Amino acid sequence: MAILAPPPPAQAPNAGVIADARRRRRRRRGRLAASAAALVVAGLVAHIAAVSSDNPAGTGARAIAADARCPDRALGVVAFIGGIDSDSLETVDLRDCRTRVLVRRGASGTPAFSPDGREIAFDGGWVATSGGAVHRTAGQPAFSPDGRYVAYGDRLAPVSGGRVVQLHGTFEAWLPHGDALVLQTDPATAHAGPLELRVASGATRALTRPGWQTSLDAVSPDGRTVVVEHYRSEGGRHPPEGGQLWSINLASMERRLIYAQPAHQIAPFFAGTFSPGGDWLLFSEDPSGSADIPADGVPWFAVRVTGAATHAIATIRGSNDAWCGGQLVYVIDHGGRFVTNGDGIAVTGPPAWGSRTILPAASRTSFSEFACQPSANGPVLALAGGPSSEDSPFGHENRSLWLASVHPGAAGARRIAAAVPPRGGTDELPMWSADGRWLLFIRTRPQGISGEGALYALDLSRHRLVGPIAQVGFTGNFYGTYGWASQLSWYR
Repeated sequence: MAILAPPPPAQAPNAGVIADARRRRRRRRGRLAASAAALVVAGLVAHIAAVSSDNPAGTGARAIAADARCPDRALGVVAFIGGIDSDSLETVDLRDCRTRVLVRRGASGTPAFSPDGREIAFDGGWVATSGGAVHRTAGQPAFSPDGRYVAYGDRLAPVSGGRVVQLHGTFEAWLPHGDALVLQTDPATAHAGPLELRVASGATRALTRPGWQTSLDAVSPDGRTVVVEHYRSEGGRHPPEGGQLWSINLASMERRLIYAQPAHQIAPFFAGTFSPGGDWLLFSEDPSGSADIPADGVPWFAVRVTGAATHAIATIRGSNDAWCGGQLVYVIDHGGRFVTNGDGIAVTGPPAWGSRTILPAASRTSFSEFACQPSANGPVLALAGGPSSEDSPFGHENRSLWLASVHPGAAGARRIAAAVPPRGGTDELPMWSADGRWLLFIRTRPQGISGEGALYALDLSRHRLVGPIAQVGFTGNFYGTYGWASQLSWYR
């Protein structure tokens, strides 16, 4: 799962925080822009009156034609995979809405911008956002937080060019600050050996004990703590009976057991994530070892990194969650892997982790994706919602954009009449601009198990639809979930 408040520029914008914790953002915003954004969002909250999702305002509105093909202000750059070809990397600069092909062949994965937005990584290499030579790699490189280096496999390379360094192990993750990184040091165990911390000078420190069968689970937002998985492995020395999670203080190197599976349970962990304050780890596990069980929904848990009691959160499906104003917002899993079976929205958070319903499940409207915009009056959600149905065969989602407040006592959601798609279309992946005035989204034309999409923008302050800005190619459709988030990133 991912951070959507709004999502970081260097990654896909709608994967949730729980299942995918490799997301950080660096953003500058002046006081004037922040004040303007707060006023805009406050106005949106005022418009979200006591209208329930079962009787939404504007549901009878006709589709409004876009009045322009480009926003009238700079909103950043969008990178996407698969526009002209399934393995091309393209960008569209929202200053002039010109599409540019950076890599014509051999690009895959999720585009990831460098912290300053000057480079874009993909599965197979990286390239300057302005174009030019393509630097090919094995796998997808990851930019250091200062943007000076990329790491991939057992290599470390300066972005600006220079000597490529052979690492003593396989790259796992950067720490959030500086250029320290975590390595897996035993290639024979394939991402299950001892872990080391490598600092800028090249010096390393062991994070786990010799002989441990270990993999990295999560890195705290402040870079002071990591959590590792320790589990039974054939050929391993002295493994635990069940899987374990250990927190490691990187200053003192103190290791603390924070969670242990029942004896003899062999259940892989899903990648965990820390709460924004770094006090809690959120995680889940897969007792059946099924590759697609997240689509059905699995229980997620929260545990203090000090090793206190574990709290059950909820059954969460796929990447349907996001940190929002210090709380975890998630989609209520009402119908299993079908995301059109009346799913609602709920919120929870530390220390009790009790859930509060924002939009009820089992209503006539089912919500599948959302993005969060903080405001002085409480966070506002932009949601993709459509009629509840079995969606069989795939391609009848008919979603449009909605707004809802996370503020306690707020009632219902409001459909945005200015952005109702044409009949047979569906609007997916809402994304907030940095100033909170605009929404970007993908207007999708379903084709069974896939869909073809175009990028649109919505000026919320003037109820103005802009687009199509760019054709972004095709993506898959799995039980009503489109894959745009894994193919597209927005640098604001």
